[in-house]
Amino acid sequence: MKKADLRKAFEADLRAFSPVPERFPVETLPSNERRYVNVKGIIGWTAWGIAIAFGLVVVVAISSVLAMGLRTEESLHREKRVYAQNVGTALKEDYFKALNSVEYPSLSGGQNQIEATFVDDVQKFTDSVFGAFDVGGSNFAFAPFSLYGNLMMASSASVGDQSGFDSLLGGNAASRASKFREAYENDYFVKGDGNLQMYNGAFLSSAYEPNRDYVNALTAMYAEAYGVDFTNEKAFAEISKWANERVDEDGFVSPEDLECENPLLYLLSTFCFKGTWRNGYSTAETKEGLFVSASGESQKIDFMNHLYGGLVYEFGDYVAVDDQYNDGLDIVYLTPRDSGDDILPLISGKDIFALPEENLASTLYVDLTVPKFSLSSKLRFDEALSSLGLGDLYDPSSSALAGAFADYPDGAPAYLEETYQKNEISMDEDGTTAKSVTFSLGGAAAAPVEEDNTYVVDLDSPFLFYIKDRFGIPLFVGYVAEV
Repeated sequence: MKKADLRKAFEADLRAFSPVPERFPVETLPSNERRYVNVKGIIGWTAWGIAIAFGLVVVVAISSVLAMGLRTEESLHREKRVYAQNVGTALKEDYFKALNSVEYPSLSGGQNQIEATFVDDVQKFTDSVFGAFDVGGSNFAFAPFSLYGNLMMASSASVGDQSGFDSLLGGNAASRASKFREAYENDYFVKGDGNLQMYNGAFLSSAYEPNRDYVNALTAMYAEAYGVDFTNEKAFAEISKWANERVDEDGFVSPEDLECENPLLYLLSTFCFKGTWRNGYSTAETKEGLFVSASGESQKIDFMNHLYGGLVYEFGDYVAVDDQYNDGLDIVYLTPRDSGDDILPLISGKDIFALPEENLASTLYVDLTVPKFSLSSKLRFDEALSSLGLGDLYDPSSSALAGAFADYPDGAPAYLEETYQKNEISMDEDGTTAKSVTFSLGGAAAAPVEEDNTYVVDLDSPFLFYIKDRFGIPLFVGYVAEV
C-alpha cells in the first residue's frame, strides 16, 4: 500500500473512533472553559521568544565588543597605570617590589580652585631656582613644578627641622601636601591632541623596612613607591623603564643616569606635555630669517608666524606676549623691545610671572613671529638648592632622609648625593612637546610696533618663555640663547 493510501485509511479510522466532531463548535463553550491548546500558536510564540532572546544576546555581545574597541584614551592610560602598579607581581620580588597602589585622578583634568597663596609660593620657588643659576648665554630649560613635587617627596622623608623646606617651598608640610594634590589633579589630563602628565616615584632600598607613614604620605600625593635591591643591576633597568614609560620615550633615561656611589633612596619625577595651538600656525607662513644669538652670531633659521587675538604686557625694555594651547594652558614669551638685545639682563631682579593689568597694551591682535626650535638640557640643582636653604639635604654626614625607613640605624647618613633634570622641548607649527625627568639620588655614606590695533612681535634674539596652567603655576621654563 502506498504512503498516501495509508494516511487516508488512518484519517478514516480516527474519525470513526473519535466521539468529538471534526468541527467542534468551540464558541459555544464558556470563555473560562476553552481549554484547547493552540499548539501552532505556542510554537510560533516560542520561536519569536527564542529569536528575541538570541537577538539580545547578540546585541549585548556586539555592544561589549564595541565598548572594548572604542575604549577612550583615558581608559587606555588608566590600564597602563594599573599595569605599572602591578609590575611587582610581574617581576622578581627579590629586586623590585611595589609598596603601594596609586589610584590616579581622572584624565579629564580637575576643576579645583587653587589658592593664590599656593600659586605665589610655586612662582617664588621657580624664580628662586632660576635666579640661582648662571645661565651664561647658553640654552636653558627646566620643569619647576616637577622639581617642586620631587622636593615634596624628600620633605616627607626628612626628619628634624623642616624650616628649609618651608622657606623654599612655602607654607608647611600639611598645607603643601593638600594644595599640591589639588594642583596635580588639575594638571593631569588628556584632551584631544593635547596631554599633560606628571608622575612621581620613590625607590627605597629593600635592605631596610619602609616606613609605612612615609609610603602613605607618598600615596596621598599620587607618588608610587617601590622596594628595590640596589645590588641587582636589573633594578636599575626597571627604574629606567618606569621613567621612560611615563615620558613616552624609550631611552630618555638609561641606567647610567642612575649611577650613585651608595644608593639608598631614589626620587624620580617625570613631566610630559604635548599641546596644540589654539590659533594654529600655517606652514605656508613659515619663512627663513635671521636669529641673533647671545654670542652675537646671526643664524639663518625658519620662523613661524600667526595673527591672533592675544595679550601683550609692556615692561620698559621688554614685553611679555601670551599665546594659548587648546587644553587651557598658556605660553608666555619675554622678549626685548630692541632686536638683537638679550632678555636676561633686562629681567634681572624682576618678577617675570607677574602680569599686572596696568601693563596690558591696548591691542586686539598680536602678529607673532617665533623661531622653530628644539633644545635639551641637563641641569644639576644640588648646589642651587643648597644655597637656597636645603644644604642639610646634601650633607654626606646628614641623616635627613632617614624618615623613609622604619629601621634605619640611628645617626647613619641618609642624604641626597645630587638632584638634576634632563629636559627636552620642541616647538613647531603643530604645537609644543616638552619632557623632563627629575632625579634625586640619595646615598648612605624683538621691537614691537603698534599698527592698526595689531602688536607685532618678532622673537629674533635671545628670549625667555614659560608654560603655565590656568591658575599661573609655572610648569616649564626655558631660555633660548641660540637655535
